[in-house]
Amino acid sequence: MSFFSSLTLLGLAYLCLAEFTDEQQEHLNQNVEKCADKLGIELNSDFMEQWKYTGNLFPDEEKSKMFAICLLYTIAALDADETINTQNVIDFYADGHDVQALTELVQECNISEGINIEDTAYNFYKCFWTRKTFQL
Repeated sequence: MSFFSSLTLLGLAYLCLAEFTDEQQEHLNQNVEKCADKLGIELNSDFMEQWKYTGNLFPDEEKSKMFAICLLYTIAALDADETINTQNVIDFYADGHDVQALTELVQECNISEGINIEDTAYNFYKCFWTRKTFQL
């Protein structure tokens, strides 16, 4: 299982500033740190601030894939069969956000046919962050 695939789920804002609820931000911060520890990645405050607003991960795509997988698991966005659980993604981000736009985005980005978990998670993550048109 790749670390970068987990990161796929966390993404949502490049053009607009990401605005998570306090509860969402706390959950994500804790789990970003846990995933980094688990994967032996040293994070600094610059990374955390950039990630929060841009969704950018690491120059190393494999590292990003593993991180995406880890993060997706923390919000129950990956199921045991290694598919994206769209309802759990929507439920996690729904509070304080446009649920209709969120639902449409999650459905649009859930394109995982015939690829491995690393690519499924990472592709979802990248799609989520780059295609959102609403403020998270």
